[in-house]
Amino acid sequence: MGLWIALGVTLVMNTRGKELISNEASKSIEQAGNNAVSKLEARSGEIAALTRGLSTTVENLPKQEETFQEIVPKIIDFNNDLDVAGGGVWPEPYRFEADTERRSFFWGRDESGILQYYDDYNQTPQGYHNEEWYVAVRHAKPGTCSWSESYMDPYSYQPMVTCTVATFEDEEFTGTTTIDLKLEGLQNLVSSWQNITGGYVFILDRNNKFITFPQLDLVKNFSQDDLGKTIEEFIFLSELAQKDSVYLPLSEALDMMNEEILELARQMPDYNLEIAERINRDSYQIDRENAKLLTAVILDPLSQSLLESKLYSTINLPDDLILKEPSKAFVFHVPSSYWKLVIVKPISEIEAVGNRIFNLIFLYVVITTFICIFIVYYVLRKTSIEPLQNLASHIMEMGHLVEKDRIQDVKKIEVDRIFVNEVQFVAHTFSTMLDRLQISQEKLANYNHTLEAEIQKRTQELVEKNTSLESTLTELKSTQSQLIQTEKMSGLGRLVAGVAHEINNPVSFIKGNIYYIESNTKELIEIVESELQDNTSLENKLEDIEYEFLKEDLLKAVRSMQIGTERIEEIVRSLKNFSRIDEAEVKNVDLQEGLDNTILILSSQIKKGVKIIKEYDSIPSLECYPAQINQVFMNLLANAIDALLEEEIPSKKIWIATRYIKEAQIVEVEIRDNGPGIPPHIQQKIFDPFFTTKPIGKGTGLGLAICYQIVQKHKGDITLHSEPGQGTRFTVTLPVG
Repeated sequence: MGLWIALGVTLVMNTRGKELISNEASKSIEQAGNNAVSKLEARSGEIAALTRGLSTTVENLPKQEETFQEIVPKIIDFNNDLDVAGGGVWPEPYRFEADTERRSFFWGRDESGILQYYDDYNQTPQGYHNEEWYVAVRHAKPGTCSWSESYMDPYSYQPMVTCTVATFEDEEFTGTTTIDLKLEGLQNLVSSWQNITGGYVFILDRNNKFITFPQLDLVKNFSQDDLGKTIEEFIFLSELAQKDSVYLPLSEALDMMNEEILELARQMPDYNLEIAERINRDSYQIDRENAKLLTAVILDPLSQSLLESKLYSTINLPDDLILKEPSKAFVFHVPSSYWKLVIVKPISEIEAVGNRIFNLIFLYVVITTFICIFIVYYVLRKTSIEPLQNLASHIMEMGHLVEKDRIQDVKKIEVDRIFVNEVQFVAHTFSTMLDRLQISQEKLANYNHTLEAEIQKRTQELVEKNTSLESTLTELKSTQSQLIQTEKMSGLGRLVAGVAHEINNPVSFIKGNIYYIESNTKELIEIVESELQDNTSLENKLEDIEYEFLKEDLLKAVRSMQIGTERIEEIVRSLKNFSRIDEAEVKNVDLQEGLDNTILILSSQIKKGVKIIKEYDSIPSLECYPAQINQVFMNLLANAIDALLEEEIPSKKIWIATRYIKEAQIVEVEIRDNGPGIPPHIQQKIFDPFFTTKPIGKGTGLGLAICYQIVQKHKGDITLHSEPGQGTRFTVTLPVG
């Protein structure tokens, strides 16, 4: 019986038990892979954010070489991130200088990590306008980062991938900005993950070209250029599969993954095969199939799938090249960049836990079985076998005495009375054992119930801790993004103040000279007219050159220049007042002046048909941080303008009202529009970090969240009232004193 129990337990553990334990081990690898994907997505997101910041800055810079040389490298070297190999600005032909086709600005790090300026891209015959990383982003959504294949830069000789973001002026494509990420940094990042996942990890780009690998010499081709320097080029997974067939199943699976991405994109309404044809035609580096995949990736067809887990598939490798044993590859999708993260783990390690548990249980079952058999045998011997043997011996002895007619001696034999109740004793013992078994079963059931409750309690605690960790991670990401946004706003303020200062000096010089030109012109006209009275020859010459027209036109031109310089001075003064970089402390501020400065800065957008209606009451000055309050006004007004311009509204209006409520000692600033309004389900999340209804590239989801925090910091309040079709009203309440 014990042997059958042992065999049954062994059979169950060797089949179903091992399978369940292996599945749990695979889930552990899946969780580790998802964590790695999140970290990789965060790293690529940092580079994409830096590239978008560079793009936004370039769009607002004057086209002056000295300004670009000063500002651009400082942005590229943000936080001195040495994994950033370099970056640059790449204008469209004749956009930076009317007579220059190629005028790029590129910086790359030298061997000591210092950014150096390279002008080589402007000198090459083919230029940069047909490069893969330049052509693709033309067709991407504004603000979207387009990632290149892995490559070695021909001038800095750094293996890298490039994030490219387009630049626009009045919604017209004007060029690109790029940030280059060293593959060496990604290689180090992946190596650190291997200590957690076991096995090995590597990354492929969207075309299944290697970005990292544990043994780089297996996935690189080496050659020399005309200068004798070594060129390193990563190969595709299919090329490695040709060298070693063990990777053939993985290569075929990832090719099928790209086909599925293409098929999903074809089902999307925005898919346009003509875009793929243009990409293929415009770049000598992109073939037809690559162009189709690139067009699909631009549409991001996997954005609504793989939400819970980024694990796409698992593939068995019969005899891995590096691990030298049968292994399993776990393929994860990396959002946005469409890279693939692959974790290769030996099957023996995945099943090792199950094997250890099986061997341990088998040993315990065998030992327990032998102990039970020994105890049963010992009890039976003492309670049944030995008494029966004694009884049989007495009976045989009594038989021998009867045969010898020694009847009188039979009475002398004393039969052991213990046997008389032996059957009853066995029955009583079995009954007692059954009672004890029932009690044990009840105790076991109670223990199982308690154990299930404890497991459920611990599971709930684990879920709560995971939820807390996820909340903490979200807060950390929010804080990090807000710090980046704040630093960008601070940098923008310094840039605005610097530009305003640089513009103000020459404008003041021009304005001063115009005054003397006007004065001298009037004196010259008086002299000429006084000479006309006695000089007929001079009068005829002046008639030939239309003197009266020239006199009137010249005075109008001088007056026009005066008005223009006064307008420039007004804009410069508003820029300085808005930026207020030197006012990091709390100061008394006129809120209405801040509102007027903000309106002036947004005047280019307001001129598109938006009417501003001011309803200012007399309000006292407030103690606040001027730059932060101006940022709140800027975000609210910019959102209102965007909402009006996105809809076909006959009369676009924005009302700005200020009120002083003396009883409550507060000032209210109300910004209202007659736009489409905000749906109720969106109003609940309007102040959440990263929540935005704008397309990619037009909003970070941080504007209103930062407004809310700034107002809270000033011990004020910001409220929203909106009904669909009735417009939107934001009310900012700030305390006085």
